[in-house]
Amino acid sequence: MNGLPLNDWQFWIATASVAVAVWFVVRTLLPRRGKGAACPNCPSKSSSGQDQPAQLTIDGAKPRRA
Repeated sequence: MNGLPLNDWQFWIATASVAVAVWFVVRTLLPRRGKGAACPNCPSKSSSGQDQPAQLTIDGAKPRRA
């Protein structure tokens, strides 16, 4: 093995593809700042006030309103 094939165009295409893939993976792991905060408990995410409970049923029927 004589080192990296720096003169080969396929080496540079493969290297760029891997670099872009690593950038996408690392970007999803880093916390976001600002209005578009990804995590629900981030202090930067604005809260609408009260949380609404989910309307879930076991048999699929619509829940009755009180």
